[in-house]
Amino acid sequence: MTKIRVLHIIGGGEIGGAENHVLSLLAALDQEKFAPTLCCLAPRPLYQRARELGIEAYALDMRHKLDIHVIKSIYQLIKEKDIQILHTHGVRANLVGRLAGLRAGVPVSVTTVHSVLEYDYPGLLDRLVNSWTEKSTWRLVDRFIAVSQLLARDLQRKGVNAEKISLIYNGIPIPAEPTSPLDKGLLRQELGLEPQRPLLGVIGRLHPVKGQAVMLQAAARLVAQGRDFTLLLVGEGQQRQELQNLTSELGLTGCVHFLGFRSDAAEKIMPALDMLIIPSLSEGCPLVALEAMIRKVPVIASQVGGLPELVEHGISGLLVPPGDPVELAERIVWLWERPQLGRELTEAAYLRAREKFSLDRMVADTQKVYFELLARFRKGEKDR
Repeated sequence: MTKIRVLHIIGGGEIGGAENHVLSLLAALDQEKFAPTLCCLAPRPLYQRARELGIEAYALDMRHKLDIHVIKSIYQLIKEKDIQILHTHGVRANLVGRLAGLRAGVPVSVTTVHSVLEYDYPGLLDRLVNSWTEKSTWRLVDRFIAVSQLLARDLQRKGVNAEKISLIYNGIPIPAEPTSPLDKGLLRQELGLEPQRPLLGVIGRLHPVKGQAVMLQAAARLVAQGRDFTLLLVGEGQQRQELQNLTSELGLTGCVHFLGFRSDAAEKIMPALDMLIIPSLSEGCPLVALEAMIRKVPVIASQVGGLPELVEHGISGLLVPPGDPVELAERIVWLWERPQLGRELTEAAYLRAREKFSLDRMVADTQKVYFELLARFRKGEKDR
């Protein structure tokens, strides 16, 4: 059987939820039916991580948002690999990938939408430019994959026909055992923390949309109440210096640790946490929530985007209004004081993740879209 050749294109200048989604998908596609390749628009770090995982990957150097010289390189890669399915992720990759695919005559074009574009680009000019470049090439896409119902509705609101949208939630591997006592102690030993000291964590790129500033303001309220705890901020990004300055201004330097990007965040940091906080102002379908759920770590998250589709308030976690440090601090204390409820929430969350958000299900649904679109192409039918 001839394998179906798929090319995924993504920026790759950082490793966050979308990047981990792509890595998981490429590694788990049926290797007897698909020949997947990854193209990154930056030489690091995603390209390096993909190579470490044994994924066939290429790196281009897209120096700025309108650096369209990479279109020629992508076109050449498509022709060299005889790509049948082009799958893009993110505004830059969408633009150059779709144009290269059009020029190369690629049979099928797919885009996964991981977030609401307006929240990724808070500046007015950036938002307008990126919205225009995104919409101008929508006609070249056969199918949009939305990772949450909210994102699917957002696409429809902006003019995408519902028939061109497939809802496929993010998925992650489900371990046989959620965690172990040894796992919980490893990170505390590394950081020199007391075994019983409460440990809170926010894992994600340091960007305004992720809401770390809200968490720091909530942490300041907890300190003012005499609460003893450590807060870990895991991730890198444009807001690091600003967040470090805010930490100092709020008098939190003794209890807040900036750990930077950690490739072992899910395996080593997550199991050590007493709570994962997701204070985001917007989200699609965050993998970090699922990582916590399968490791039985309590989740307190903003009631935004696709988060309520993952975390059921009072059943598998707690939801709070976005941008509200007062309510966030109150919920943290409320859950601290109810350890039995915390255990009940995490048990329900673990079962929910197993049933609805497995990597196997995500891969199967994605492959189904690939087969459907290729079949339609061969019959002379196209969504675009």
